[in-house]
Amino acid sequence: MIVIVDDDSADEKKSCRTKDSHEDELNEKAPQLAAIMNYSDHRRAVALVKRFQGNLEQAIEHCLSTTDNVQVKNVDEERIVAEPRKSNPRALFWEKDERFDETSTPTNSKVILSEQWHLCSQSAASLGGSFVDPDFPPTSTSLDGRRLASRTSSDTETICCRCGLSAAAAVVQKDGPNYGRFYLTCGQNRVGVRKRRARAVSTIEHEQPEEDEEQSTQPKEEEQQQRQVPSNNKVIRNPYHKQPAPLQPSTPSSKKTPSTPSSANSKSPSQRTNCNFFQWDPDGSRAGGYQTRYSLLHWHSFNSTNSPCCMVKSAFDPSQVRQGAVGNCWFLSALATVAEKAYLIENIMPHRKLNEVGCYQVNLCLDGKWTPVIVDSHLPVVLEKISTRNTRSLPQLAEKGGLSLQQDLFVFPAFCAAFQWQLWPALVEKAYAKAHGCYAQLSGGFIAEGLQDLTGAPTETHLLFAADHLWPILMTYQREGFLMGVATARGGDGLIGGHAYSILDVIQLDDMIVGDQPKVTDYFGQNSQKSVKVPEKRQTIRLVRIRNPWGKREWKGDFSASSHRWTHALRKKIGDHSYRKGDGTFFMTFEDMCQRFHHLDVAKTRKGWHHVSSEGIFVGRNHALATSEQFFNLTPVESTLAYITLIQPKKRSNTTSRYWYTDPCFLIYKRVCDSDEWTYVDCAIVGIRRQTTIELFLEHSYQYCCVPFSCFAGQQRQTFPFRVVCYSGETVVIESIPRINLNVPALDGFYRRALSNGNKLLYSVAPQSVLACVNCDGCAVFVALNGSNNYYVSIQLSVQIPQDGMVITHGAENGSYDIPPRSQSSLVIVACNGKLSGATQLSFSYMSSTVEVDGRKRKRSRMSEDLSSPVDLSLSGDLLLSGHYGVVKEQGRDTIDTLLWIPQLGAS
Repeated sequence: MIVIVDDDSADEKKSCRTKDSHEDELNEKAPQLAAIMNYSDHRRAVALVKRFQGNLEQAIEHCLSTTDNVQVKNVDEERIVAEPRKSNPRALFWEKDERFDETSTPTNSKVILSEQWHLCSQSAASLGGSFVDPDFPPTSTSLDGRRLASRTSSDTETICCRCGLSAAAAVVQKDGPNYGRFYLTCGQNRVGVRKRRARAVSTIEHEQPEEDEEQSTQPKEEEQQQRQVPSNNKVIRNPYHKQPAPLQPSTPSSKKTPSTPSSANSKSPSQRTNCNFFQWDPDGSRAGGYQTRYSLLHWHSFNSTNSPCCMVKSAFDPSQVRQGAVGNCWFLSALATVAEKAYLIENIMPHRKLNEVGCYQVNLCLDGKWTPVIVDSHLPVVLEKISTRNTRSLPQLAEKGGLSLQQDLFVFPAFCAAFQWQLWPALVEKAYAKAHGCYAQLSGGFIAEGLQDLTGAPTETHLLFAADHLWPILMTYQREGFLMGVATARGGDGLIGGHAYSILDVIQLDDMIVGDQPKVTDYFGQNSQKSVKVPEKRQTIRLVRIRNPWGKREWKGDFSASSHRWTHALRKKIGDHSYRKGDGTFFMTFEDMCQRFHHLDVAKTRKGWHHVSSEGIFVGRNHALATSEQFFNLTPVESTLAYITLIQPKKRSNTTSRYWYTDPCFLIYKRVCDSDEWTYVDCAIVGIRRQTTIELFLEHSYQYCCVPFSCFAGQQRQTFPFRVVCYSGETVVIESIPRINLNVPALDGFYRRALSNGNKLLYSVAPQSVLACVNCDGCAVFVALNGSNNYYVSIQLSVQIPQDGMVITHGAENGSYDIPPRSQSSLVIVACNGKLSGATQLSFSYMSSTVEVDGRKRKRSRMSEDLSSPVDLSLSGDLLLSGHYGVVKEQGRDTIDTLLWIPQLGAS
């Protein structure tokens, strides 16, 4: 079944068309709606199309909303696997005339399917129909997220920019609270306008200015022809088929472009600048006549009866994952890496066969919680009609991934695809797109995000610009079975800039001879020494096997498939993989990888490990250490290694609001079971980011407590949801406890972590007094310590914050602080704001003075949850002061390097 979705609203059609042409258009769209909804009554489809004036999206939305009240009957509740869920999403079932048999049960019995899947599939079977997901319908909204169907007939005014053109639609791509939001910009930025301007320039060069007006209307007419239903011998052009490059124009002529109402100057169209028009577009529906690369896509329903497709032929394999038209190489590289591990991919995709109702479940770990995502069998495709001029034969089209629907019509996958139409990669990609709103939201990202969402395991990122120490770590990761991926910053020698790759293998070969590429001068030069035999040098070779998710475009340097560095002995050691060429996989040395790639992402997956989580929330309060409403008790059943992660909902899934991250800090304490004395274990003090992880060993004889806190949330007086995740080898029970029920010395743990950090600068501001600047993970903490017994220390601290990249999460940019005798206080915390930034330095200055007092009459400070209040000098502070009594400087300034803790990789 072919489903055609028309992105053009009824109010965007030409007002000059006649009533007869309008009726013909409605008659053409009625069969499309009948095909989408599988209506046997053609008159019903015609009535709906006329009701919504030819807008298919509004008609589809109406059909989906009217089926919400369908009552499911004859559902065998005993066969439904109970699973707690907040609500049961809507489901739409197509009525079919043909006889329908029972749905096929997935062959993978290791993963229990959710109640939601059983309800959808059994209800569809009882009604004798196929399943379509109303939360992710086969419309253009599921492709680019723009809700064109929300426009009403009364909203006929098209917003224009200051140039007089219809405003162009755009989306914010920069990290920050506005990431993913739609907005309107100058109409000259539209693709169609750029094409018309280019045609105008070409027309000027050929001295045909009188045809400008005719050519300006040509692109829209061509687009409408390309988007019609494949009938009446209309040609469907493949928008992703490579066309021959147009001839480059010669030197521009001296003739000028005729003036237009929107431009009174004499500049050519290609030289005009836009008017910098800007306006927010909340749902992406206010732009007039926009077109994206998704505009020419169609939807095709794949099931077990109408196509030669399958879920998987024999076994899941990374070579089956190939990227399509979406820029989600980061996710597909992660998926290809996960496909190497059968226990991981079988947990994600529990189905091994297609079922007749077209209802499938994909398990994803979204925001730290394993969530079943239900999808239907509709996938975006590109149609191509074969004409007599096409020189490619039908077998060649089938080999390139085409699926023959009719004698002269082929279907090509628009997005992720696999050989022989194995659908599991496309269904996983669709489930991931549904979880984030649309396919377009998957464009741009990092491998670590995809690995975590597919495995639930903690991730790490290593920069490769100075990674000589990384090879033994890489070998350890390979032995442990961890998943790895790399990304480039620039291209060259077969590599693609800004692209993600999967690491399939890490190999070290000792005592081997490397081949050398012969030079022409070795045979024909004047100093040719062919009779002299150069002694062979044996060495250790460190190789990495990498895969491009495109399935092509491989490395062309040393140890590529045709490299002269290979010898017969080396190829024999490696095997057949060293000969493979053209499948996207290649070998390269570890040294070349560090030079050519920017960073390495690792997911610490282990077979048989347990994943548990519990949700919490940060509340804005004056006291940073009291921002979490709950503490979390962790009780291990057996002693085990564990990763404790504090993770926040990702911005990619919250693009309609100004949501952004906070600094997810937390402390870990332990106590003997049934004891009241807590002992400090570890603490994470970080900048603004999505998540934080601590690795530690949990002993079964202890009970552990996680104390989350956020300095930025306390300062902003906002709420930030989060989830505490424990990934461990043995079972660990997480219990949420109200904060007031536990007496945990949180402030003491904060100072122990800050003052014991080895990466800090110390400044003697007074006798026995120090100002410490501690460079933590993504933030800098300024702590003042007064070890004297007879005087107060007054410090004026000024921090110069760059315009972008940093923010103060505690304290003030310019402030004065008084530290009592034998006390310590946290003055200022400067953190990265979680966005890409070029800021690499933080400057500050200080001035200090002292006031003598009677130490016997001083008022002692108390331990509290307020970072601003001075507290008694801790043991870690005493140890720090005992080893540092340098030259006292009552004023000074300095600059610290923040390159390593500003997020150069962006936020997920």
